[in-house]
Amino acid sequence: MPTINTLLKHGRTQLLEQPELIEVFVTMVEMAYKSTSKSKLANHTEGAILSQLIMQYFEGTQALHSGVFERLLNSTIECTSSVPQAP
Repeated sequence: MPTINTLLKHGRTQLLEQPELIEVFVTMVEMAYKSTSKSKLANHTEGAILSQLIMQYFEGTQALHSGVFERLLNSTIECTSSVPQAP
């Protein structure tokens, strides 16, 4: 994740100027959450981390108000609802 973290941190200005580019990262979160591979837990974890980074770097900006925040929350709810709870 260090590469994605760097892209979000240092590319923040460009991403804010072209909010459609943030959609790429949101799609990555959704794909990670929908993973059914053997490394499902790792993929879900990476999706959660990326989701948190997006919310952290774009907090208080119009980017999150354009439906991105809602998509991230809905994806997170959908993913956590499908994971069996620990006893």
